[in-house]
Amino acid sequence: MPSRNEKGELFFKILYWGPTKSGKTQTVEKLYEILEATKDKGIPVSVLTKISVPGGDMTIFFDRGVIRVGSGVFFQIYTVAGHRRFKPLRKVIYYGADGVVFVMNSLRRYWNLTVESLRELKDMVSKHNQILVEQIPLIIQVNSFESGDRISLEEIVQLLKDEGLYHYTGSQSKWNPSIHEVYDFEKEKLLEPFADIASRILSYWYYGRGRVPPA
Repeated sequence: MPSRNEKGELFFKILYWGPTKSGKTQTVEKLYEILEATKDKGIPVSVLTKISVPGGDMTIFFDRGVIRVGSGVFFQIYTVAGHRRFKPLRKVIYYGADGVVFVMNSLRRYWNLTVESLRELKDMVSKHNQILVEQIPLIIQVNSFESGDRISLEEIVQLLKDEGLYHYTGSQSKWNPSIHEVYDFEKEKLLEPFADIASRILSYWYYGRGRVPPA
């Protein structure tokens, strides 16, 4: 659920969730870079806060930033630490999320971690008495920045179906999680998942206070 400040401005929370080595921090760093340079789709209004291990190659708690979209609407951007041992911290960071970008590595050798992370997310949402996709919008960002055997889009869609996250048919299918492929953190491509999840969050909120809108 979004919050309001004394000026009546709305603050929504976008969570970039995914397993370790999926590229969540790099995604948010590059997203910030392009928004600061172009002001397209949003304007960063805070510094990007990162809490990572020495060397900066692994998030140990979260990354956080704030992006203004339009007049009086702000999106707080969070990532979660993907390593298994940080599961208790992910529960804290998830609280208050209005939408999720699930970030995954395209390589097959990370597939088991991807499946495990998606199932944890689904369980986390359920424990907050919410329903993923129906009440909390979800999209998928597939990062390709290493060479190797890649998971196909068909396999990703099948996983979503197997986990009950590809709910609707016919006209309602527009709310199924969309899949965005991003190669080498290409800046222009990184705007698409952000714009997609922001649009969905606003649609869900303005229609029914956190319930999937009609087609």
